[in-house]
Amino acid sequence: MRKILYIEDETGLLWVDTMVRKLHEFGFDVDTAAGPNEAIAKLTVDGNAYDGILLDILMPTNGRYTKEETSDGGNTGLVLLREIRRGWADIPIVILSVKFSSSMQWTIDQGLVQDVIEKPANPARVAEVLTRACDPRGHQRNAPRS
Repeated sequence: MRKILYIEDETGLLWVDTMVRKLHEFGFDVDTAAGPNEAIAKLTVDGNAYDGILLDILMPTNGRYTKEETSDGGNTGLVLLREIRRGWADIPIVILSVKFSSSMQWTIDQGLVQDVIEKPANPARVAEVLTRACDPRGHQRNAPRS
């Protein structure tokens, strides 16, 4: 069973709980983090335990980062992504986002993430992308979007 860290600031909502339950049904052991502080704490304890990360990229600032660090409109998720990459470069990351943007494409093009999935996301699609991203033969990703 692959272990995934799902970083989502809206934990406790029905759709988040449903995603966790469905991913478990698809064979994933899902650990959740309610934001950057909890995510970094869990990765610090044992980042090697995770086969992949599912990251909600649009999270509000929460005191972990300065206003200057989130100068892109307060997008804590992108700052967190960079922090994760500095400490845990080999863990595959799949982004969940309400809106696909040029910054999302940039993260794919730069090899920072394996894929971006737009919300609302179908759990079967998320499981498929996570399975491909966590492939031990090499982190496969979708072709860049146009």
